Amino acid sequence: MSEIGDLIATLPGLTPGLEGRMTHLVRSQDLADAWQGEVSALASAPVIWLAELACMRAVAAALPPGHTTVGVGFDLRHLAPTPAGVTIEITARLNRAIGRSLLFEVRGTDGAGIILDGRMTRHIAEPAVVLQQMTRRHGTTRPSV
Repeated sequence: MSEIGDLIATLPGLTPGLEGRMTHLVRSQDLADAWQGEVSALASAPVIWLAELACMRAVAAALPPGHTTVGVGFDLRHLAPTPAGVTIEITARLNRAIGRSLLFEVRGTDGAGIILDGRMTRHIAEPAVVLQQMTRRHGTTRPSV
């Protein structure tokens, strides 16, 4: 078993049902037309980022020091438009932990109904190891811009 796999086996707090939430007031910079789209409605990119943050919050307290989670899989449906000035809430619920993979159900609402539904997969990782992988792949961890 891998070192991360051994680690997960020793994390009793990492159990199905853990939930994380993100509440966000939609701003003009969150709208699709601010992301080179043509519609003044909440863009998918900020919704996905908020879903990632909700997943991270769900399990943060159960992870050992020096570990985080990184997104590796997304099966999401952005179902309805939301205007600026409306508050949305994204909820992520841990369904399963398999190896180093954490499987989440994600749902978002905006007061008028469901705007996001789907699943996300995150892996438990050490930030230093992720940066080492990036350095091996790209020769640097510094942005070129």
